[in-house]
Amino acid sequence: MPRLPCEDETMQEFIALGLRDEIAAALGSFGFTSPTEIQSIAIPAILLGSDAYISSATGTGKTFAYLAPVFSRIDFVSDRVQAIVIAPTHDLAAQLYREAERLSDASGLGIRIVQALGSIPMPRQQERLAVKPHVIIGSAGRIRDLVAHGTIKIDACSWAIFDEGDRLFEKEVVDLTTELLSSLPDTCSRILVSATIPDRVVQKTAPWFRDPVKLFLDPTAALRDSIEHWCFHASSRNKIDFLRRFESAVHPERCLLFASSNAAIFTIVKKLEHLGFPMAV
Repeated sequence: MPRLPCEDETMQEFIALGLRDEIAAALGSFGFTSPTEIQSIAIPAILLGSDAYISSATGTGKTFAYLAPVFSRIDFVSDRVQAIVIAPTHDLAAQLYREAERLSDASGLGIRIVQALGSIPMPRQQERLAVKPHVIIGSAGRIRDLVAHGTIKIDACSWAIFDEGDRLFEKEVVDLTTELLSSLPDTCSRILVSATIPDRVVQKTAPWFRDPVKLFLDPTAALRDSIEHWCFHASSRNKIDFLRRFESAVHPERCLLFASSNAAIFTIVKKLEHLGFPMAV
């Protein structure tokens, strides 16, 4: 497919990193005027085919830091799966799928993307796979099942991205994640992305990552000055009631809750939904 000129001069910084003109122009249409710090260092590494650990704060542009270079290297003639993106939850996988579709549509490149989730009935999943996707985005369990049963072939896969990779090594999904890592071809680049990447995750993935580059930014560097930081102490049994009283007193427009495990997250969500709070995971 021929490269089209990028009309917005502000996108030249993206083009200088090695992105296709169409991808750079698409990012411009999303409001990017220049690469974020993590994009500036991650895009060249991914274009080179390096295995990588990529860590920076939420909201710093990590998703496009890997989607943009991967989409710039997709072979449009091939009908093979060239990239898989694995997420720890269905909600995150759906969010990543929407962002990938948005980038593909804005670029006009016609990259075929399929969502793979355990909540999708298998007959419908197979119908969607009939388009012969270039990219598959989904949960670890569904992608593992598709690979294990031969429904998809990943022998030509060039990139495997593990988004929120630290959560993919929690006890609920670690076996699925390591099975997927073991099934990847030697030529596939392995990329683990998260706001935080503990040493235990680096050690756990070491057998599959080949001379990886570690692109870690200070997670506090991107915090906005307008964000207020409060600290409260509460016992485990009183935390839900405390959150209820906090919301009644402060009335935050939106609130992010973090927990130590997937199991804890679902317990918290169930309790807060019972109290009438609209929640998403």
